[in-house]
Amino acid sequence: MKTYLLWLTIWLGAGLCFGQSSKLDVIVKTDGSRIACRVLRVGKTAIQYQPLNSTKPLFISKNRVSKLLYGQVTTVPVAEPVVKKPPSSLPKIDQSPTKKSAEAPPPSRPPTPSLSKQASTAQRFTLQLNAMPVYMFGTTEWTSVKDGLGHAIGVGSTAQFDYLLAKDISIGAELGYVAWNTQISAVANKGEEPFYTYHSKATQLLGMAHVRFMLDKRFYIMPQGGMSLLDVRLSNDEGSDGFRGTQTCYGGAVGGLFRLSRAVNLDASLFYRHATASKTLQDERSVTPMKYAGLRLGLGFSW
Repeated sequence: MKTYLLWLTIWLGAGLCFGQSSKLDVIVKTDGSRIACRVLRVGKTAIQYQPLNSTKPLFISKNRVSKLLYGQVTTVPVAEPVVKKPPSSLPKIDQSPTKKSAEAPPPSRPPTPSLSKQASTAQRFTLQLNAMPVYMFGTTEWTSVKDGLGHAIGVGSTAQFDYLLAKDISIGAELGYVAWNTQISAVANKGEEPFYTYHSKATQLLGMAHVRFMLDKRFYIMPQGGMSLLDVRLSNDEGSDGFRGTQTCYGGAVGGLFRLSRAVNLDASLFYRHATASKTLQDERSVTPMKYAGLRLGLGFSW
């Protein structure tokens, strides 16, 4: 009888031990490592779990967890199992956007922006400051020392504004001045004191509109047209005089743009200008048309 009770006790103990075998949970961390444990609670920011062969619960931040695997490791626990919520009732883990999941799919390639979006981000506005040495030619009334005003070389300065209308076309305006300042001294013989001195100053205040067509990434042609106000001051040994008038101007330029940085360009061009005068503002005299050409050097700032 005692032998029978002993074997019955051994059999029941073994049955209880093997009956308590269960599968543990697995916490997969973002670095790929795994923790075999029992998940006790899933909070908003942390997960409470009981490690294998330990009765002390621990916590791990959800930012360090890639995913939870329930019932993945078979073991025979030493202590009594802790009752946990069924997997269906546990909330999902929100992975931090700053951490990459170990098994997350590769990020999708962003779509290529359309041509219209690329054009909208281009630098459309340019403010340019120009310096212009010019040379007047062709008209005796303006250029002749003996029979005219004797003008030849002049200087000018303008401010130019451009707007990129399309990929290779821009429109704009140019405001500024061109001036000639000439003094003629007449002498009987070389080295003697002049017996007659004549001074002439012509100033042209102009406003021109233009369209610039890019031939390639650097070179362009640019027709121009506009109006100008002409002021001529004359003086000699006998006194001074002068007149003013309005002019219709047209011409064009051929040049190139040289990029110094992303927002700064150097503009170098050759230009021609023809100014046809109307009646002066002071009397009925008319002014002979002016013809001149020059070199324009400009520094442009784009945005």
